Amino acid sequence: MRRPFFSKNVMFILFVFSFIAIFVLSIQTTSFTALLARAMEYNIEQRLIAASKAAAKLVSIEELDQYHGAADMSLPAYQALRYTLRNFALEYDVLYVYYMRRSGEDKLQYIIDNDSDEQNRVGLDTPPFDLNSASWVESALKGNTVCTGLGNYTPGWEGFLTAYSPIFDQNGNVAAISGVDIRDESIVRARRMVDILTGVRIFSVSAVFISAMICLVRFLQEAEKAREANEAKSNFLSRMSHEIRTPLNAIIGMGELALRSNSLPQIAEHIGGIKQAGQSLLALVNDILDFSKIEAKSLYIALSPYSLASLLNDVINVARIRAGEKSLLFMVNADANLPARLVGDEARVRQILFNLLSNAVKYTREGFIRLRVFEEKTTDSTDGDKLSLVMEVSDSGIGVKPEDKKNIFDDFVRIDMERNKSVEGTGLGLAITKNLCLLMGGDIRLESEYGAGTVFTITLPQGRPETAAEEKLAAVEAPQSKSVLVYDHRPAYAESLLETLHDLGVPAALASGAEELLERLSANDFAFVFVSAWLLEQAARLIREKSLKTALVLLADLGEAAAPESASGIAGTVLPMPAYAVSIANALNGKTGASYREDANCSFIAPGARLLVVDDLATNLKVTGGLLSLYHAEVDTCLSGIEAIELVKKCAYDMVFMDHMMPGMDGIEAVAEIRAWEKERAGGASAPREPVPVIALTANALAGVKEMFLKNGFSDFLSKPVELSKLDEIMKTWIPDEKKLPFPAAGTAHAKAVIRPEVLAGLPVEGVDIAAGIERYHDAYAEILRSYCADAAGLLEKLRRLPEGDFSKNRLDEYAIAAHGLKGSSYGIFANGMGKLAEFMEHTARAGDAQTIKAQNSRFVETVARLLASLEDLLQKAEPPETRPTAAAPAPALLQKLAAACAHYRSKEMEEALNELEQYEYESGGELVQWLRKQADNFEYDAIRDRLGLSRD
Repeated sequence: MRRPFFSKNVMFILFVFSFIAIFVLSIQTTSFTALLARAMEYNIEQRLIAASKAAAKLVSIEELDQYHGAADMSLPAYQALRYTLRNFALEYDVLYVYYMRRSGEDKLQYIIDNDSDEQNRVGLDTPPFDLNSASWVESALKGNTVCTGLGNYTPGWEGFLTAYSPIFDQNGNVAAISGVDIRDESIVRARRMVDILTGVRIFSVSAVFISAMICLVRFLQEAEKAREANEAKSNFLSRMSHEIRTPLNAIIGMGELALRSNSLPQIAEHIGGIKQAGQSLLALVNDILDFSKIEAKSLYIALSPYSLASLLNDVINVARIRAGEKSLLFMVNADANLPARLVGDEARVRQILFNLLSNAVKYTREGFIRLRVFEEKTTDSTDGDKLSLVMEVSDSGIGVKPEDKKNIFDDFVRIDMERNKSVEGTGLGLAITKNLCLLMGGDIRLESEYGAGTVFTITLPQGRPETAAEEKLAAVEAPQSKSVLVYDHRPAYAESLLETLHDLGVPAALASGAEELLERLSANDFAFVFVSAWLLEQAARLIREKSLKTALVLLADLGEAAAPESASGIAGTVLPMPAYAVSIANALNGKTGASYREDANCSFIAPGARLLVVDDLATNLKVTGGLLSLYHAEVDTCLSGIEAIELVKKCAYDMVFMDHMMPGMDGIEAVAEIRAWEKERAGGASAPREPVPVIALTANALAGVKEMFLKNGFSDFLSKPVELSKLDEIMKTWIPDEKKLPFPAAGTAHAKAVIRPEVLAGLPVEGVDIAAGIERYHDAYAEILRSYCADAAGLLEKLRRLPEGDFSKNRLDEYAIAAHGLKGSSYGIFANGMGKLAEFMEHTARAGDAQTIKAQNSRFVETVARLLASLEDLLQKAEPPETRPTAAAPAPALLQKLAAACAHYRSKEMEEALNELEQYEYESGGELVQWLRKQADNFEYDAIRDRLGLSRD
């Protein structure tokens, strides 16, 4: 048993010693090569510098001043000097010796050289040349002796090493310079020596490789173990992929919730960075995992029926947020005649669209992005069960250089890195997209003009469900009776809407301006009018005054979907941007769209209720879960129907929100399993449980959909995107009455008491039209002013900080976004002067005028700060006196609960304990409660724990 062990160890020792010897030899060889090269360079440069100095002493400036024009070149003295220079070149072993002096401000004139060749020589008849093309000469004219150094050739004299020395006049000024040139053949020879030594190193590496191969033969068993370990690692990574994504999604979700909390602006900004980093890391992990599957040929396409409307809705909801953050115009045109249901890999089609739209947003600084979806009609297509789905994503971004187009779909490729160094990404997105297209039998094409934008066109073969009815993606009931007048201040968006309306078969016209819109509207020729937010009030007032039958539709930008109620008293529909075939058809059919007069608050809370949200898209889980959290309910989420079934079996949920179309097991199949389990349980020995209400989540709100869900075991349905008013109706219907509590208007310490409008009316603020605000918002105006103060404080901090230092393009964009946010919110509270000032600063930033921003920013910031101070003073004065019950001292149990929550960093429990403590006026200990609140707001949890006497164990 000892012989194999001894043999292996001998081989290992030999390998180690040989590797060390070769490694040391390689280092010594490299060091010697570098030392040799440096020595040669130094000697050559010093010899050349010495020659240039000698040449400077060879003649006097008075002698050179004898020669001024080409005629002087025929003088015997001039020819004698040239002969002297020839001898000097031979003596100092240089190729050329010459003299130069200034000719005007920025020119140099050759005086004489040693060259006897009339074709190559220079002199007084040689045209002067630009000083800018000879930086080394400029240094010599300042009194320095310089050598160009290896590789730093003067333009036109490549291959020469040159030294320059100044020639001074009697006053010590540089009147001329001498120059000497040599060829660099010796350097070439040195570099050849480097090549030889490199060959030695290659030989050394080869020797190491041969030794490694010998060891490999001797260590087959170890290699087998290494292979098994590698397989175990691959299996581990495969198993861990889901576990890695889950906490990353949690990080992003917590970042989103933290941004909505009442924290300091600086903390909110840091948390926003955490969220962004988490999203980037998640995208990177997803790309690498998908790429690994593609490389291992283990990524398969799963074909199943899916809803095209649901897919588009999910993609648009995410892309509109990203586009809105950069103030990009986002347009969508989907052919209404496409089938409502298709057969394909929904998850991969969604991934392709996400990749392309995210790419468009990342590489577009201003302008637009556009998504088109349609069917490609081919003359040779005879298969009625399939269609060629085309998805086209275009943008007005930076475009792609012609030489980069051939590489753009390669793995790990990031093009135009100098221009795009601030853009995050792995370089895998487009490579994955192309591979997914090919796996599905499709293709992707690129058209781009550098600096003008890019168009990606995806063509995917998709199937039609065999049992599906001939249902279109979108259809308008009685379209000829629903004529539409359209106006939007962005002509491209208005044209996009007009195209979709015509595609739906709806008579539509486009108003070119506000005056034309109101004129045509007053004629009462249209059933609907689509208008931007800024023209909403005028259109609504006209409809009310003339008792028109025209229905009002608000074209809402990001953040305007929950628009305040109109002072005109006309109820209307909200159509979030980008409106496309499905959302427009639903709005015209009266199937969706929130009234902008509807209350945006929840009608009750249900802290004892437990809810489950099921959706295969994490973004939708966050949106729906965030809305449900307003009801103070306990909300669980999961990403698949199979996982939902297991959770329903374990937990007694009061309601389940189930996405319809999900890969693997869709919502209908999951509900069927749940209902079957409930029946089996009801017939068993265990106590029967009431069937859990399951609400279908769907992007399709057309007629007949609700009946289909009810028939398949669902209790109700809710269309996406989820609107709070519709959600509130569902919650009222299905949450048990015993779990409903009144919504706390002022029940907690931090919930501000209601301020009546008549109180605000008596407290004017300079720069704010309080009366107009009360007229529009009524009782909600005070709360809107509170929100303005909270939001504007964060924007103010950005406006203070951004102009510091150099103003890059990205920082100008950030400044424009901050000013844009302040502009919109200022107009919203009727602080029109501030709105105009913010609008001016936004336009200035978008124009790239950093100088004006820096000059005007201090005044701008001071104006914003004064307005915020005035509004905060107004709200403080208008605050009604707060009455709270009294208590002898803070309850010890609550203090212990707070300390335990701080020890484990449970922010929700901390807030609950503090709110309960702050509900009372204390005879003693009131200052302790105030101190605890202050420490909690500053995240000093250890200080709270120490003061309350809780052990750190």
